[in-house]
Amino acid sequence: MRQKFASKYLYTKTIKPCRIQRFFLFALSFLLQQRIAAENINLIFNRAPLLSGGLDKCPTPLAETCTGGVATAWAYARHYTNTTGESVLYIANCDRTSPFVQMHPLGWNVNHLVLNGHFGHRVFVAAPSLLTSPRDISSLRSNQMPLLVSDVLVPPSSQWYGYTRIVYFDPETHLAVVYFQTSATNSWPKIEVAKNALDRIAEANEGMDEISRWIPLIFLDSYDSDELKQWNQFLSVLSDYHYPPAIILKTAGEVIDAFNPPKKVTDNTWVASFDTSQKQSHRIRITLGLDNTVQNITLNVDDLTKLPSEMKDSKYVDDQIYLNMLASEATSSDPVVGRSKAMPLTRIENTRMCFAGECIIGNLFTDAIRWKIGAEIAFLPSGGLRGPGWPAGEVRMSDIWAALPFANTLCSCTLSGFTIFKILNFSTSVASFTSTYSKMGDRLMQVSGLRYTYNTKLKESRLITVEVWDENSGQYLPLERLRLYSVVTDNFLCSIFNPFPNFFGSDIIEGEVPGAITDTLVQYVIEEYLTQLGTPYNTTAQGRLLNNTSAQFPLNFIQSPDKCPSASFWSEPTQACLSCPVKSANKYLTFSEDIMKLEAQKGQHTTGRVVLSNRNIFDANILIKSNPEWVQFTKSTAPGILEGIKYTLHAGESIAFDLLINTMHLEAGVAQGPISFIVMDTNKTGAICAHSSTEIAFDLFVRVVPPPQNNYLSNHIRGVGLAVMGMIILSSLAFAVWVIYCRENQVIKSSQPLFLLLICCGTLVMSTAIIPLSIDDKLASVQGCNIACMAVPWLLSVGFVLTFSALFSKILRINTVVQASLRLQRIKLSLLDVLKPLIALSMINLVLLLIWTIVDPLKWVRIAAEETNKSWNTYGACRSKGKASYIFITLIMLINFGSLVMTCVQAYQARFIRDGISESKYIGIAACSWLEVFIIAVPLLFLVQGNSSAAYFLLLAIICVMCMSMLLLIFVPKIMMMRDSKSEEQDLSKGSIFREGTKLHQQSSQYRSTQPQRAGSNQIRTGNETIGIQNKS
Repeated sequence: MRQKFASKYLYTKTIKPCRIQRFFLFALSFLLQQRIAAENINLIFNRAPLLSGGLDKCPTPLAETCTGGVATAWAYARHYTNTTGESVLYIANCDRTSPFVQMHPLGWNVNHLVLNGHFGHRVFVAAPSLLTSPRDISSLRSNQMPLLVSDVLVPPSSQWYGYTRIVYFDPETHLAVVYFQTSATNSWPKIEVAKNALDRIAEANEGMDEISRWIPLIFLDSYDSDELKQWNQFLSVLSDYHYPPAIILKTAGEVIDAFNPPKKVTDNTWVASFDTSQKQSHRIRITLGLDNTVQNITLNVDDLTKLPSEMKDSKYVDDQIYLNMLASEATSSDPVVGRSKAMPLTRIENTRMCFAGECIIGNLFTDAIRWKIGAEIAFLPSGGLRGPGWPAGEVRMSDIWAALPFANTLCSCTLSGFTIFKILNFSTSVASFTSTYSKMGDRLMQVSGLRYTYNTKLKESRLITVEVWDENSGQYLPLERLRLYSVVTDNFLCSIFNPFPNFFGSDIIEGEVPGAITDTLVQYVIEEYLTQLGTPYNTTAQGRLLNNTSAQFPLNFIQSPDKCPSASFWSEPTQACLSCPVKSANKYLTFSEDIMKLEAQKGQHTTGRVVLSNRNIFDANILIKSNPEWVQFTKSTAPGILEGIKYTLHAGESIAFDLLINTMHLEAGVAQGPISFIVMDTNKTGAICAHSSTEIAFDLFVRVVPPPQNNYLSNHIRGVGLAVMGMIILSSLAFAVWVIYCRENQVIKSSQPLFLLLICCGTLVMSTAIIPLSIDDKLASVQGCNIACMAVPWLLSVGFVLTFSALFSKILRINTVVQASLRLQRIKLSLLDVLKPLIALSMINLVLLLIWTIVDPLKWVRIAAEETNKSWNTYGACRSKGKASYIFITLIMLINFGSLVMTCVQAYQARFIRDGISESKYIGIAACSWLEVFIIAVPLLFLVQGNSSAAYFLLLAIICVMCMSMLLLIFVPKIMMMRDSKSEEQDLSKGSIFREGTKLHQQSSQYRSTQPQRAGSNQIRTGNETIGIQNKS
C-alpha cells in the first residue's frame, strides 16, 4: 500500500469531484502519504547457534539456562512483527562449529532442517569454505533457502552451482542484498563485484514504479580486521557510483565505531557498522520514504541471554521442545573417543590461555597431527584453540569440536630450518604472551616435535633457542639452518592466516616442498590419536614454550653475502652462506646402505643395488673412482657415468647403481671391498670453491657359501631300509601263509589263528612306514613330502594297534576263561567279546590321527644344521606349524604305551598257564622287548635330530626290532612245538605209549597233590581249544 496505489484509488475516472471534494481528497491523500512515508522494514542478523544453552543446558523450554540460540532470536523477531506489523528479513547464519551440529547424525545438514524446515528462513550465509567442504552437505543445497555469497566464483562444475545467489531479492521487504566476507578465499575484487551487483539491481528495477523498486543493500561481513585505506576506497567508489547502494552494512574491523549510530554519507547512501557475537542479535530498522528511498536507519541490539518473559509464548515453547528433541539425537550419537587426564580451561569470554604460552590443548592437537602424518614437527596457531576443557576420564567427540570448532584439514610440507626459524621468530615477535585477548596474540605457535625459548623482555627478536626432537638419539638437538624437516599444520595456517602462507608456499627456498592440503579433518585425527593411545593422555605441561628472561642474545639465522666465512659461498636461493660442497659431501651425499651385505654360492653370480642421494641444497658432480675386481657395475640411472663421464647430481636427486658380483675366484667366507666415488664442485659456487673435490665410499661385504648341502639320504642307505622292509613283509606274509596252511593243527588252533593273522598284518603295516621314511625332497615334491610326513604316524600307529591289540585280546581271552574255571563257572566268549579292546583302541587312534591331520599336520621343511647354523647346510625334517602336533603325539604315545603295559600285565597274570598252550612267556618277552624299545628309542630320537642318516637308521632299527621280535617270539616257538608234536606221534607209533602214559600219570598225580582243595576238571574246552592249567606253589 504505497502512494501511487492510494492515488489510483482516490482519483478514478468514474468520480468527478468538486473543489470541496478535491480539497478533502487532497488532505486525505497527504495523510496517507505521511503514513506511507513512515513505513519501516527490518533486517535481522546474528551469529546465534542453533541450540539455546548447548546440548545439555535446556532441559525444559523455560529453564533459566535455556538462553540464546535461533529460537530466542526468532522470538524477538516474531514479537516485533506481531506488535508493529513491519516486514522482516532474517539472514540466517550457518552454524558449523557448535557441538550440537558436529554431533547430530545429519551434521551440517541439520541447519537446513532447523532454519528453513522449522523456522522458515529464506536465505542463509556462511564462510566460503563451505563451498569446498569434503563433508556430505547435500541437504544444505536448496533453492528454498539459497546460500548468499557474492564475491566467490561458483563454477558450473561445482555442486553448489544453482543453489547460491550473488544478489538475494527478498519479496517481503524489497531488499536486494549483496553479501561479502573479507576473509573469503578465491574471491573476486569486491569493488568490481559490488558494481556488477548494483548494475544487476538497477536492471531489475527498470520498468518498475518507485514504490516497488528493489532497495540495494551491501553487507560487508568481516572476520578479520581490514585496513582503513581499503575501506575508505570501497566506500568512496560505491557511494559515488551511478547506481549507488542505499545501505552499506559493515561488521567488525577498524571502522566499527565510525558508523554506529548510522550515518548518511551521501544523498543516496547510508552506512551502519556494528559488532557481532553469539550473544546478541542485531535488528537494522530501515525507514522508507515516498519514493522508496531510505529516510533513516536505527540499530537495535537484542540480548539473546535474557529473553523477556512476555516473549516466551507458546510458539517459543514449541520451538524449544523441537530443538531439545534434536539435541537428544545429537547427544545419543556423541561417542567416546579416548581418555585423558583433566584438560584445563583454554578460552572463555576474553580469556585466551594459549595466547600466553604453552597450552595443553595445543600439545594434544599438535601431537595428534604429527602422529598422523609421521612428521618431525607440527605447528598450530593459538587463535583457533578454545573450549572450557574437560574433566579427567572419557573424552567425547563434542569435547574435541568444542576445542577447535573449525573444519580445518591437514597440510603437510617440507621446510628448511631457516624457514622454521622465520615462522617462530615472527610468531614470538608479535605475540602478546598474555592470557587475555590481543590483536596479534593468535599468531603464537603451539608446537610438537620441537621446543623453543624466548625472552618477552626483548623488544624485537625474542626467539632464543629452537631444538628439534631426534628419534634416533632420543633427545632434543639444535635446529639446523639448512636441514630439511617434514612439517604438518592445518589448511588455515597454510593458506589463509597472514603472513604464514608465504612461509608454506609463496616464498619457499630451494629444496623445500610447498604445503599440500588434504581432506583429512583435524578433529577426526584427534579421535584416531586418542583411540589408539591406549592410556589417558598426559595433560601436564611439557616445557615446549619457555620464557627465559635472563637471555640477552636472540637466535639469528639471517645471513648476508658479505659475512660468509672462509671455505663457504653465498647461496641466493637459500639466502645462506653454504660450505663448499666438498666440505659437507660425506654429510649430505648418502648411500642407501653404508655397508652392503650380500650372499652368493661359490662359483655363481649375485646382484645388488645401491642408491646415492643428494640431501643437500646444492648440486655435485659424481665420478666412479674404484671398485674391487670381483665387482662390476652393470647399470645406472645416471647416463654416461659408467663410461667415465661425470654426472651432475642435483639437489634432492637420487641415482641407482646395479652391481654384479662374481664369486668364481673368491674363497668360501666373507669378502670385503670398498666402492668409492669422487665428488667435485659444479663451479656454481664461485671462485672460493672452484675445482675442489673429495671422496665418498661404502663397504661391500659378500658372504661366499659352499654349494648347498641338503643332507639327502643316499641310495645305499635307502636301499638298506627298503631291504629291511622287504624282510619284514616277507616274514609277515610267510608266517601268515603258514598259519592258514596249518590252521587245523592243534597248536595253531590253541593259539587262535585270527589273532596270529592280525599280528602278521600289524607287523606288515608297521614295516611299510619305511617307505615314507625313505622319501625326501630329492625324490618327491614338497607336497609329496608333506603326504609322506603324515603317512609315517598313520602306518606306525595302525600297525602297532593291530599287533598289540591282537596280543592283548588273545591273552585276555585265556585269562578270562581260566579265572572262570577256577571259580567253577562256565562261560562262553564270542568273537566280538574278545575283539572289543582291539576295536576300542583302533577307534581312539584313528580319531586322534584324523584330527591331527586336519588341525596341525606335519609338513616337510628344511632346517639349518645346528652345528653350523648356515643356510647352505640344511636337512629335511617333518615339522608342524603349531603346538597341536605335540599334544597329539603325546596322546597317541600314552595310549599305545598304556596298551603295551596292560599287555605285559596280562602276560604276567598268565604265567602259570601251561606254556605249550598259553604262550605267555613268549608274549611277555615280546611285550617287554617293545617296552624297552620305547624307553631307549625316544631319547635317542632327540639326540640324532639334525642328522638325517642317523635318524633314518634309528627309526629303521626300531621298526625292524619291534616287528621281527614279535614275529619270531610268537611263531618260532609254535613251529618248534609242531615239530615236537610230530616226534611224539612217531614215538607213539613205535611203542612208547607206556612211557608217555607213565609220564602223564606222574604229572597228574603231582598236580592233584598240590591242588587238594580243587574239584572238577582242570581242562577247559572253549570251542576246539583245550587249555591246561599248571599251578605252581
